[in-house]
Amino acid sequence: MNWRQPFNGFSTFRARVFWSVIPIVLSLSIIYGLLDLRERQGLVEEEFMKRGEVMGANLADSSKLAVFAENGVLLESSIRGMVGDPDVASVLIYGDRGQILATGGKHSGDSAGPPEPLDASDNARVFREGKPLTRTLALGRERFAEFLVPIVSEEVGLADELLVGPLSTSLEPGQKPSPRVIGAVKLRMSLQSVEDYGAALLRLWVSVTALFLVFSTVVIYHLSRRITLPIKHLTVQARKIAEGFLDQRISVQSRDEVGQLAVTFNDMAAALQTNIDEKQSVLAELQDLNRNLEERIRDRTAEIEKRTDELQQSLEEVRALGAVSQA
Repeated sequence: MNWRQPFNGFSTFRARVFWSVIPIVLSLSIIYGLLDLRERQGLVEEEFMKRGEVMGANLADSSKLAVFAENGVLLESSIRGMVGDPDVASVLIYGDRGQILATGGKHSGDSAGPPEPLDASDNARVFREGKPLTRTLALGRERFAEFLVPIVSEEVGLADELLVGPLSTSLEPGQKPSPRVIGAVKLRMSLQSVEDYGAALLRLWVSVTALFLVFSTVVIYHLSRRITLPIKHLTVQARKIAEGFLDQRISVQSRDEVGQLAVTFNDMAAALQTNIDEKQSVLAELQDLNRNLEERIRDRTAEIEKRTDELQQSLEEVRALGAVSQA
């Protein structure tokens, strides 16, 4: 048994067309799918981070009076509506000295960790620079997005001034009180929903890619078969012509290069048939001429033999007469 026989199917033109197109389609679908998946995942994470920043800013704005008065009841009331969000892991509100005023959400005994005071770098960024901070961190097996938002209020002396405005008359007309940081909000949100969305999107992409690959395989197979079938007919026709059947013709079903090749092949077979017919006609004429020449030669030979016999007979008569005259 020839060891190359199992691989003969891969050496056909149809197989080469099929296995040349399939890797291209597969590569393009994977590249496009990964790029689209990355873009969608990035958009989801971006929207998630924006939502966290807005939630932190809203909580910081609504907690100004309660932080200034260090009213834990009002702070817990402000936090209570936010911790109902399934993505919120913990909420901490700090005072102007970095002390914890209120907490909410999951803190102790879970991956979010217990409440902790602000570290030195966060304290400097929030209370000195008054800038919000957004970052991601991993605690255990879970990832979180953390939003640290300063609570900024105008320079006031009493809590009532947050409601009725500054009571001091030392400010010039049109001059606004200078703002100051009176606290901070630390909002920690779990990225599990974003990761779950990414996993679901990945499963959907794998399913769609698999279906697309199956569909593309079927389409490419039929397309390659449609392309190579006329070529296969050409091969069969060439084999018949090699065996001497010159009256066979290939049906032309398209006007593309394969159809033009079929037309050219039919013209070639017709020209070859005409050439053979002309040669057979010339051969028949030569054979007729040869037969006529042979007949003429036989007639001429018979005539020469007849004349030779007559001359021989005349010569014998002359010899006989000469013998009689000598006697």
